[in-house]
Amino acid sequence: MEKDKNDKHKEQSADIFKLIDRFEESGLSRLKYCSGDMSLELERSAAAGVNAPEAGNKTFAEDKSFAEGDNGAVSSKSSQDSDEAEGTKVHAPVAGVFYSAPKPGAPAYVKEGQQVKKGDVLGLIEAMKMMNEITAPVSGVVKKIFIKNEDFAEFKQVLMSID
Repeated sequence: MEKDKNDKHKEQSADIFKLIDRFEESGLSRLKYCSGDMSLELERSAAAGVNAPEAGNKTFAEDKSFAEGDNGAVSSKSSQDSDEAEGTKVHAPVAGVFYSAPKPGAPAYVKEGQQVKKGDVLGLIEAMKMMNEITAPVSGVVKKIFIKNEDFAEFKQVLMSID
């Protein structure tokens, strides 16, 4: 019985992440999803940099690209700037809130110009009340940090570059 609950929970979590990914790729500014005892509300702020025409005026049913599986045009200024960065790019593995330090008031994990080793913690992303460590994929110097503490990171957004 307990195993069945865990399997169902894992399946629901996977479905939620798929839904979040699709929302991130769409031109929608708001989504509300209810199924059984589960409810999920997603909203993109105007500051998120959505470059989709009249994105705020679309509803789930009106956005054909979301319903039919086409990729909508969603980009942010920080990801555009990061295209110009040199070195190895560090991407957000999930969408969520980025934290540059382990707790409020603590020094940041890394700063621009700092030497890091492969596997060093660069920051955290909180998604669904879970903290996900962002680690250095390579050794080198942190060339540029494209995200600020407590900013929302989109899935696969470039967070920093290491040279």
